[in-house]
Amino acid sequence: MDEFSEDKYQSCIKIYNDLAFTGNTLGHLKVYKLNFEGNKIANCEMINQNTTDHSRIINNIVLHPNRKIVFTASNDGTAKMFEFQTLKMLKNSLRLFKPNS
Repeated sequence: MDEFSEDKYQSCIKIYNDLAFTGNTLGHLKVYKLNFEGNKIANCEMINQNTTDHSRIINNIVLHPNRKIVFTASNDGTAKMFEFQTLKMLKNSLRLFKPNS
């Protein structure tokens, strides 16, 4: 789990089977591949990241059941959709509210 500790400002962690998604206070979205030994996590490896599309803390992350789309919500006032394999934003962000300065 050393890779998780490198990112000291995590705000959100979601685990889906063998994948862990983290969002942090800087708006960075990261995906880790979890490797298990029995029912314990033996190690993890960061497999992708997006550090450009959110400008503030990520509050929530949801993986679509088809495992092709990742949804995020942030204090920058937006909800965004990303293609799972590349973490490239799929559509323009949805403005949820106007954030305070």
